[in-house]
Amino acid sequence: MGEDAAAGPPGPDDGLSGAATTPIDEQQRAALAQAADWVGGEVHAVGLGSTDDGRPCVVVHAGPHAPDLPREVHGLPLQVVTSGPIQAQDAGDPPPG
Repeated sequence: MGEDAAAGPPGPDDGLSGAATTPIDEQQRAALAQAADWVGGEVHAVGLGSTDDGRPCVVVHAGPHAPDLPREVHGLPLQVVTSGPIQAQDAGDPPPG
């Protein structure tokens, strides 16, 4: 079979793609803690990620009707990803649908 057409360089970190590869510092910890307070309603999840140029950022997964969010939190830029509600599953659970 041929190569996967979707293969290519990774896009911006979505904040949900796995365990952190480096320890987080106090600024990141504080930013994530503040952003975690926003979860509920149209804000579905928050995490740490990186911008297109590799700088750390806070990633917020939110619905289309989320409240206005700041551009940064504790000095870290905020990246908003439009998403539906996110539910955790056990590895053995079948996907919904």
